Amino acid sequence: MNWGLKIVIGYSSFVIMMLTMVVFGITQKIELIETNYYEEEEKQNFKQSANTNYVNLNTNLIIENSILKPFIQLDSNIASRVVSGSIVGKNTSNSKYDFKIEMNKNNVYTLKNKVSKGFYKLYFNWNDGSNSYYTVKEVVFK
Repeated sequence: MNWGLKIVIGYSSFVIMMLTMVVFGITQKIELIETNYYEEEEKQNFKQSANTNYVNLNTNLIIENSILKPFIQLDSNIASRVVSGSIVGKNTSNSKYDFKIEMNKNNVYTLKNKVSKGFYKLYFNWNDGSNSYYTVKEVVFK
């Protein structure tokens, strides 16, 4: 094998590799978690103070990540004080599996038929009449 043939093989393999990467990059579906970044950025100060309020509660949210019987459980003394709020679940790989649940005085929220297997970011946002609370939990439903 002479050096000219080696150069042609090397150059051809490089071109094939680059074309493969371009085709792979073009065919990938890219979904953003937030479609309205600017509005969310404007709310950042509110979210930081609401997150501080949540941290000061010293309580945990219980999230069952089994796909057979998924649920979210709030501490009962938090649930009794909820005036308004929501739980928003965003599937990071496919936005058609996103969901929103309005919060009320219940302390258990079932997610059956709302989630699929995969990675979710759960955004908790509620108000007890005097303070706002906000937190984000990451969970993988199996």
